[in-house]
Amino acid sequence: MGRILFLIGIGLGGAAVLISLGLWQVQRLAWKESVLADITARIAADPVALPSDPDPVADKYLPVAVTGTFDDQMIYVLVSQKQIGAGYRVILPMQTDTGRRVLVDRGFVRLEERDAVTTPTGEVTVTGNLHWPQEIDSFTPEPDLEANIWFARDLPAMAETLNSEPLLIVARTTSLPEGPVMPLPVDTAGIPNDHLQYAITWFSLALIWVAMTAVFALRGTRGKAPELTFEDTMLTGLARDGGLYVPSEIPTLSHADIAAMEGQSYEEIAFRVMRPFVGETFSDEEFRGCIDRAYAGFGHAARAPLVQLDQGHFLLELFHGPTLAFKDFAMQLIGQLFQTALTRRGERVTIVGATSGDTGSAAIEAFRGLDNVDVFILYPHGRISEVQRRQMTTPSESNVHALAVDGDFDDCQARLKDMFNDFEFRDAVKLAGVNSINWGRVLAQVVYYFSSAVSVGAPHRKVSFTVPTGNFGDIFAGYIAKRMGLPIDRLVVATNQNDILDRCLKGQGYHKGDTVPSISPSMDIQVSSNFERALFDAYGRDGKAVAQLMDELKEGGFDVSQGAMEALQEHYDSGRASEDETNATIAATLKTSTELLCPHSAVGVKVANEHRVQGTPMITLATAHPAKFPDAVEKASGIHPPLPPRMEDLYERAERVTRVANDLGALKDHIKGHIAQ
Repeated sequence: MGRILFLIGIGLGGAAVLISLGLWQVQRLAWKESVLADITARIAADPVALPSDPDPVADKYLPVAVTGTFDDQMIYVLVSQKQIGAGYRVILPMQTDTGRRVLVDRGFVRLEERDAVTTPTGEVTVTGNLHWPQEIDSFTPEPDLEANIWFARDLPAMAETLNSEPLLIVARTTSLPEGPVMPLPVDTAGIPNDHLQYAITWFSLALIWVAMTAVFALRGTRGKAPELTFEDTMLTGLARDGGLYVPSEIPTLSHADIAAMEGQSYEEIAFRVMRPFVGETFSDEEFRGCIDRAYAGFGHAARAPLVQLDQGHFLLELFHGPTLAFKDFAMQLIGQLFQTALTRRGERVTIVGATSGDTGSAAIEAFRGLDNVDVFILYPHGRISEVQRRQMTTPSESNVHALAVDGDFDDCQARLKDMFNDFEFRDAVKLAGVNSINWGRVLAQVVYYFSSAVSVGAPHRKVSFTVPTGNFGDIFAGYIAKRMGLPIDRLVVATNQNDILDRCLKGQGYHKGDTVPSISPSMDIQVSSNFERALFDAYGRDGKAVAQLMDELKEGGFDVSQGAMEALQEHYDSGRASEDETNATIAATLKTSTELLCPHSAVGVKVANEHRVQGTPMITLATAHPAKFPDAVEKASGIHPPLPPRMEDLYERAERVTRVANDLGALKDHIKGHIAQ
């Protein structure tokens, strides 16, 4: 809290200084306007006779009238006028009828008309304004006397050259007939008054200063949890009132900011997208280092490459990370951020996560062997694929633990939330979470919406996304990208036969049913935790209303109000795929594009095909490698997808797993007995 107050003080103090400078420029603006008004009035006054001893300050711009004759000496001063182009000011000496020799600025002649200028003969009357121009500085070139070209009105030098008084009259009118020389009289249009721009600059700097020094605060969705910094939110996971953390404000990127991402590396885009959310938690150097280390082990140089399935339909391959699933994008980064923050703090935490298959393996892979973390992953016994299970049970590092829970994923997730809500246990083991309830997880997933959209023409055109969705975190990341300024047309939620989200978004309420095992097990979910974040915005960020909905969910479900439903449907569409439709999509996609899909990605492709719109690219997220679900993929396609070479011995590795009852007490006892002391 002390650090937060210090940063707030620095931010407000700096802003106060910058605002005061802006206000001073506003005062200067009023003063300058008054001065210019006085000069305008002086210029327009009736002309008087030339004073015998004019004062450069008191008589500047004084209107005078003189009569005399010109001699055949002339000086050409090179100038460029925005309104009339490049040319010369023509300076001549005049012998007045009172016996004085002064300089007259006759006016402007175009470059190509210089040779047409002649010396006036006979007596000429000139009315104009006295002027002592200050046009020379250390960068002004010396005049080219041979070509008779000067680069500034250097009054003393011109007077010496033309043997006259150092006195210049800028002509307003003359008794001469019209010719190539056009009078260029003194006026205030050429006198700058930049104080308004200066004021705007200082006020803008004040806003930038506040943004740079502000503590990027996150707030809970149920209205009672304290606001936290990014670091504290990341290390906390679930809010103490049971809600989830979301940013108090969502920063935006301009059209130019997004366009500038074209051709950049994934790591560079990740830095630009996430940096505004991180605040003072990490320096730029620390944050870039974490990003680079997080993605260095990915199996594709593009990290998240796009593959075209059909005209206007693209597949975003998110399975090139260490565990072959999209969860690696967030988890590898979270692991690096945790390690950096905990090392700085000198602390150790206990991470407990619940998984329907991919989150757990990604978490164990990201945190295995790290010094400051113990990891316990709960997964539903017998309800995930063998590859998913072995990715969690075969790592040998002593700080990671796989726990097979008797129940389904919703049971695992419920026990996880029970542990976070047991504050005595939570504080005793320094509990932290890396499920998608952790805001840092969602933020990391925002990046590939930008990288893929830019690849198909954003921000110059709109793009739609279809996301195979179980816990709603991945598609909520797309919503954040849209709020940041990415031109997303539609976000399409794709569900399997456990279609509670599809039914809800079609206005049928959010009511739990039985979880039915499927060939896309990571989507076998009835309680989508991150949907709470979407509801929070749909209900106008009313934490009390969201808390009431979550209480109703404990009793079986709730109905969404009309206003909130309209807010959800403004951004989200939805669809579902049965087991047969999923299998058919795997087979059809292989035939038409040679792309072999995992069951989850097939659900997405099937639903995406139902929501494609001519002229708007559709990007479907491929959330896992088909080799993670070899039996289901082989049944649908006739092809047994092999594991990548780096994992080809997975089935030969020894497993290390503990089976645990679906009981909060038993889980807490096991965790307390196995954390490093």
